[in-house]
Amino acid sequence: MKDLGTQIAYRDTVGATKTFTHPLHVPWLTGVNRTARVLDHGCGYGRVMAELSEHGFSDVSGVDLSPALIARGRRLRPDLRFSVLKSPPGLPCAPESFDVVLLFAVLTCIPDDDAQRALATEVNRLLTPGGLLYVSDMVLQDDERIPAPATLPHQAAIGYVTGDLVRAAVPLGWWAGTWTGHVSVRARGQHSLTTPQGRLNVSHWNLRLLQRGDGYGYSARREAPPQAPPKNS
Repeated sequence: MKDLGTQIAYRDTVGATKTFTHPLHVPWLTGVNRTARVLDHGCGYGRVMAELSEHGFSDVSGVDLSPALIARGRRLRPDLRFSVLKSPPGLPCAPESFDVVLLFAVLTCIPDDDAQRALATEVNRLLTPGGLLYVSDMVLQDDERIPAPATLPHQAAIGYVTGDLVRAAVPLGWWAGTWTGHVSVRARGQHSLTTPQGRLNVSHWNLRLLQRGDGYGYSARREAPPQAPPKNS
């Protein structure tokens, strides 16, 4: 897998200290037996695994490239099964070992097409016939594979409509800060916000509606942090 060393180095240092927020939509698992064999491929420190456990799933496993993230997961949730992925994307498991496989913000970290295909092949091997593959990711590319927001069949999602004026509070990363601008919605809830500095992806959890889209133009800006009130002399 290309750039594997770089990925592990990042996930074992900066990545191992981060709090992940990519949302799990539990209703999409309605009908899945709570005794199903679940694999979180790219589990990080087990945030999604813990959430699945809290919703009654009793057979949850996770694998990740990063020994540091796996160690963090074992400290936080010693009741869950964590393993370091030593020879990605392959797992030392028999075919059809799992009823559900989750890929949460994993493909974003694998820009190489051949590596993505290899992962898809391995997931297909691991899944039992009729099993469920739950993929949730962030669109970071801007090419012919990704339709423009205006051409999407559904432009309303999770309380927002394309064109709404919103305020985004981004807690971590390059875009950390508070931003105001117009949103382009996506059905999965990871919306796009355009700013003068570029376009960022923001979870609907971090948005607040300011005004419904009304055809007027608004500017987008990074806001200054609040100032402390003056002390009484």
